[in-house]
Amino acid sequence: MANTKVALLRYCRLDVGWRRLTVTPVRKGRGWGEQIKVPAGKKVLEVGDYQLRWYEGGVLFHDTIHRDSKTGRIPRQVLRNGKLVNDRTWKQQVVGGMWVHWVQKGMDPEAWGELFVGDKRCMLKRSVATLLIDDKRNLPADRVARTFQEGIDALTEQHWNLLYLDHDLGDFSGTGGREMTGYDIACWLEQNPQHLPDRIEVVSNNPAGRRNIELALQRCFR
Repeated sequence: MANTKVALLRYCRLDVGWRRLTVTPVRKGRGWGEQIKVPAGKKVLEVGDYQLRWYEGGVLFHDTIHRDSKTGRIPRQVLRNGKLVNDRTWKQQVVGGMWVHWVQKGMDPEAWGELFVGDKRCMLKRSVATLLIDDKRNLPADRVARTFQEGIDALTEQHWNLLYLDHDLGDFSGTGGREMTGYDIACWLEQNPQHLPDRIEVVSNNPAGRRNIELALQRCFR
């Protein structure tokens, strides 16, 4: 892994939408700042979260972190009556012969551990798993759903730390052509609280629709 390179990227909003741009640390006085590589003729209008990439000829890993603290857990050993014994109530994961607190969900633990072995330095800023349910907007998100059903599918497939939710989805797939809105998403979450994101931000410009969603969310989080 000695030849592994690490690239720091940052979501930036340009006039053509959100893009991942390369970030380079630069010295500023006694501290450090950053220089964002902006495409020629473009201007950064807003900056968002960071992402990290490992390279070794190709991309080794480029994804949002989803923690798994259960896969491969084994009992820790404790000293009882002068002897080391397994404590079945205290289990932890082991990767590469070392105790770890979590690994990447859906990835082989040993392969995950290899990403952190070798002579390399990197910067990492914690990001959040973000979902946008909106028929038109482009916000910094790991996944975008444009319709009611796409939103429900995304909510059931994984846990989200942050949900941006619009009201008017332009989706008339309901019974008899009824419009399915962000309010319907909020009502579905009220009935299925196991799929609630950690935080929800309503991004609708429809005052009545926004208020209806907010009332439903108050019931969800009370």
